[in-house]
Amino acid sequence: MPQIKFTDTNLKTLSADKTIWFSDPTVKGLQLCVTAGGVKTWYVNKWDSTAQKTRRVKLGQWPPQGKHSAWAKKQVGKTAHDIDEGAIKTRQEREAERAAAAVTQLPTFREALELMIETRSNPQRIDTSGKRPMSETTIRDYRGSFNRHLATWADILVDELPVFEMATHLNALQREKREAAQRAQNVASSVIRFVAGQASRGDLMARVPRLRRKLIQRQTHTTTGFHAADVGPEHRGPSMDLVGIVWETRMSSCPRNCASGLP
Repeated sequence: MPQIKFTDTNLKTLSADKTIWFSDPTVKGLQLCVTAGGVKTWYVNKWDSTAQKTRRVKLGQWPPQGKHSAWAKKQVGKTAHDIDEGAIKTRQEREAERAAAAVTQLPTFREALELMIETRSNPQRIDTSGKRPMSETTIRDYRGSFNRHLATWADILVDELPVFEMATHLNALQREKREAAQRAQNVASSVIRFVAGQASRGDLMARVPRLRRKLIQRQTHTTTGFHAADVGPEHRGPSMDLVGIVWETRMSSCPRNCASGLP
């Protein structure tokens, strides 16, 4: 790349018989593209360590009037800072980020329930999984239990559900209505297991890293200090069953060589 000193005086007489890029050894990163037609355009060239590639940012064309060279030199630092901060992206990169953001939006608790019902009530389910589709009676019971006992958390994203708050609620309900508490716990467990199952097959896990982080955490009971994985099913009430889902889900999708402990 030819080098010249970028001054307005030098640029007035600068020409090229084909497109040529020029740089100034005293101004790192600033480049000038000169075409055969005489159009002169400023660019800043800088390595983007985050994207692991060099970015070339267009500043504007050089006009024959005014002190444009001084202006271009002042833009180098600002543009380099914007690149370092991730503010400079191509149209394709911005579109990819928007698409990724849309994909990684987790369903709410109620949306996950409806997604589970839609999937499990599909008439073709028996052909793909060998299991019968969810019956209308079961669907009605699930929705009814959810609306009566779990609707408080309906609009919370599934990876942000307050597990222990829900467990406390189910324990209190169990003292008055044991069967209703157990049914609500079964609904909550089924929904969370369904989401985890989709994730373990790659449908969600690969797209939603924060869901994976949530699922593999070993949850500890806030009052007893016990780990859910350390409590046998015979000693669990609804709260411990619900808390234990996270650990059990981790174990169900974990390879044999990691089944003995957490990563």
